[in-house]
Amino acid sequence: MYTANGDGAISLSLDGNNITGPLKITSTHDVRDTVKWRQWHHWNKADILTSLRLKKGIHILRLHVVGNGNMNFDYLEFR
Repeated sequence: MYTANGDGAISLSLDGNNITGPLKITSTHDVRDTVKWRQWHHWNKADILTSLRLKKGIHILRLHVVGNGNMNFDYLEFR
């Protein structure tokens, strides 16, 4: 779940290695809403950005904003 003031991109790294390359994040900006602060309240849910398999053990998974850094994230869901 996220907001983004323009199209952008994120990537994921696992244990210091980029594992996804850029993943597109679509803008949630709504030109019909003229109140600037409310632009950060237009949430979108990206159901599936990527798929990956983890080996058993402890890992460090990091999210990187790699294009147009005007984003807020509510949560990441793993299944």
